[in-house]
Amino acid sequence: MKSAQHLSLLPSSWLKERYNLPMPLTALDLSPEALKKYRPLDVIRQRRAEQAAEISSRRRRAMHAARKAAKLLKNEFGATEVILFGSLARGVDFTRWSDIDLASRGIPSERYLTAMDTVLHMSPEFKIDLAELETCRPAMAKSIEADGEPL
Repeated sequence: MKSAQHLSLLPSSWLKERYNLPMPLTALDLSPEALKKYRPLDVIRQRRAEQAAEISSRRRRAMHAARKAAKLLKNEFGATEVILFGSLARGVDFTRWSDIDLASRGIPSERYLTAMDTVLHMSPEFKIDLAELETCRPAMAKSIEADGEPL
């Protein structure tokens, strides 16, 4: 008996007649739906669309968490201003690994570490970083105020 590799070179009808083997499927035998998984560009496009939808959903959840943190900082810790900055504020470079960057003004220094710890642990999905506008480098504060989104 010939090897399977050798048999694959023979016409499929001959395989069926001689060895009673099922005829292999060709692209013409597949339904349009089944054929899609063999079209790499279609698969890539589909994956990219799914990833974009996932990132969009993640961004919405991150914005919700940022607003919730801002409200807490204002109501519980006396922040007079909370600004969202970084990739979430810019939107275009937000990824599935992005965190939430907030800057605050007006939190009393003796309560700042407690506020930072509270927002850091308030979301199981996102790491939330908190910068203090009064004590950060002037260039950073200026950039945050110019490009950030007040919450």
